[in-house]
Amino acid sequence: MINRFLSQTTFSSQEDFIRNLSIEVPENFNFGYDIVDAWAERQPDKKALCWTNDKEEHV
Repeated sequence: MINRFLSQTTFSSQEDFIRNLSIEVPENFNFGYDIVDAWAERQPDKKALCWTNDKEEHV
C-alpha cells in the first residue's frame, strides 16, 4: 500500500536511503481513505479505532 507513495522501496545502505527516499504525496491525499480504508480492506476483522481517556478507560 505504501509503495504507491514511494518512488523507490529498496536501498543498498543507510546513505542510499537518506539520499534517495522520496515520498510522493498526491494533492488530494486523504489518510483516512488512502491508508486506513486500504488496511480495512486487507484485514476487515481488525479494530479500526481504539480510544483511551485520561482515566485509562479503553473502548
